[in-house]
Amino acid sequence: MVRRYVLVKVLSDNRMSADQFNEVLTQSVRKSFGEIGYVGVNPKLIRFDADRSEAIVACERGRVTELQTALALTTDSFGAKIALVTLHISGTIKGLRRRKGTRRS
Repeated sequence: MVRRYVLVKVLSDNRMSADQFNEVLTQSVRKSFGEIGYVGVNPKLIRFDADRSEAIVACERGRVTELQTALALTTDSFGAKIALVTLHISGTIKGLRRRKGTRRS
């Protein structure tokens, strides 16, 4: 099972928690592609940084386009307007950090 990692920027007036983002992620993919599509994309929240409003999401290698589509179609969350923007895609988490220019242990 080969995964791809997507760095997502959360644009919203309200601060979002990791649990809220995970709920938005799940509902967005299910709403866009149904239950079978959700299982195929298999999105997993790897890391969420509330201070930077960024998340790292993993998905199946051949399903990155579906994940990006579901994220782009998300316009509201918990009563607030929201936009989820894909910043980078990589085969490794380390690769995302390298492209972003930050290093974390």
